[in-house]
Amino acid sequence: MDWEGKVGAPSGRCALSGRPLRAGEVVYSVLVQRDGQWQRLDIAAEAWPHYERHEVLSWWRRTVPPAPPPPPRLRLDADALERIVDDLAERPDDDCLALRYVAALCLVRCRRWSLLGSEREAEGRWLRLRTREGRELRLREPALAAEQEARLTAQLLAIAEGGPTSSETTL
Repeated sequence: MDWEGKVGAPSGRCALSGRPLRAGEVVYSVLVQRDGQWQRLDIAAEAWPHYERHEVLSWWRRTVPPAPPPPPRLRLDADALERIVDDLAERPDDDCLALRYVAALCLVRCRRWSLLGSEREAEGRWLRLRTREGRELRLREPALAAEQEARLTAQLLAIAEGGPTSSETTL
């Protein structure tokens, strides 16, 4: 029988007590059929002797793995982001306008720039921003599909990722 996708992932909780299972802890996992569906239950070692095994098709002992590390924080050079916004100011094509918009949002997120507000007009929505030096900008919000967003993110990382500088920003 092909089990792929038919048995759930570990729940992280003891099926008997409901308590969270800790990394490094020995647990027993069982496969049972309930309401016509295969279910995986995880049972803490101290609860295992009290578990009724008459409905169990299979069981195995395992150790709860450590939680995966959090993803690394994205580091972008704020000066490079500002250069991107400035360099793309005169480029009228949609991809450049979108990249400029995303770079500006990164600068707002890292508190290098301030968001003054947004405006809705016939041609779309606009953001009003203020740079650290007090210059005000108005950027049109691009309508991005998921594929465009992924491409822009890759572009921005390729352009703006750099070694540590005095203006390095963590997002």
